[in-house]
Amino acid sequence: MIKVINLPGVGLQAEPILIESNSSVLICATHTFIIGYDIIKFDEKFFLSNVYSSLPLALSTRWLAFADYRLHLIHQSSGGINGNIAEQYASYTGAVLNAAKSLSKSVVKIGESVLGYSGQQMNNSSNFNDKLPVTKQASSPTINNNSNANSSRHRLGSGKDEAQAGIVTIIDTIKLFGSTVHDERQNWIIAHFQAHNESIGYLQFNPSGHLLVTCDTSGHYFNVLEIQ
Repeated sequence: MIKVINLPGVGLQAEPILIESNSSVLICATHTFIIGYDIIKFDEKFFLSNVYSSLPLALSTRWLAFADYRLHLIHQSSGGINGNIAEQYASYTGAVLNAAKSLSKSVVKIGESVLGYSGQQMNNSSNFNDKLPVTKQASSPTINNNSNANSSRHRLGSGKDEAQAGIVTIIDTIKLFGSTVHDERQNWIIAHFQAHNESIGYLQFNPSGHLLVTCDTSGHYFNVLEIQ
């Protein structure tokens, strides 16, 4: 049996609830934050406090997927779910068919035939969705360029502080250092998108790290994503 006596940066009031590791980093999750350590020296590499929840998370051979606090427009990957359609027509079939239409420069949907629908039925669903009324969304507030870019509270792309459910961010654990994931000059975000309308309940990479499964807390909706 292995007992963790002490991890740098984890106080007595922040008991580790999950520890994962790969060949380069050790990930420690508490109830409120996630810390990444160098696997050899155990020096702190990054500290993620501005998260929607510290669990679930998924660690592959290099990438870490977690539930982010909210969607940052400047780092948003193309694709993801269509929130307007999913909210108005919240059927399991409709959500899967709509989600399967989304393609991303970083995340590619696979498993469009998860329910065994033919290509013709997929086209009919697409034509139906194209005729749906479009809800106009409010534009994001202007970003204050004078704000502190090194603060873990600095959320570019939105001026709101409210948490947003269903957001997934995938980072490169080798490139990320510090406490600011959404920095303007970052090169460690692999993908950043909204996977669900509800809170994330499950995240898991396959052994190779090229596929990511996401599921919401209700267990009704899931995605299978290929990471490129």
